[in-house]
Amino acid sequence: MKRPRIMALLGLLAALGEVPLLHAQAPEDCRRQCSLDLVACQNACLDSRDFDGCLEECHSAEEDCLSGCR
Repeated sequence: MKRPRIMALLGLLAALGEVPLLHAQAPEDCRRQCSLDLVACQNACLDSRDFDGCLEECHSAEEDCLSGCR
């Protein structure tokens, strides 16, 4: 039951994370938004107490986000 909720939250964070990327004025702004998204994702993992792969998925999403900042 927790796993689908985490995946839905990650999907929402990914969708929300794309909007600032489209309007980022500088790579620094983009990287800052990726960092904020990572913290939000990590907090969601901690709140759900579902650590099985959740934090790794957060870091993977952060890497994808950062690759879009260049």
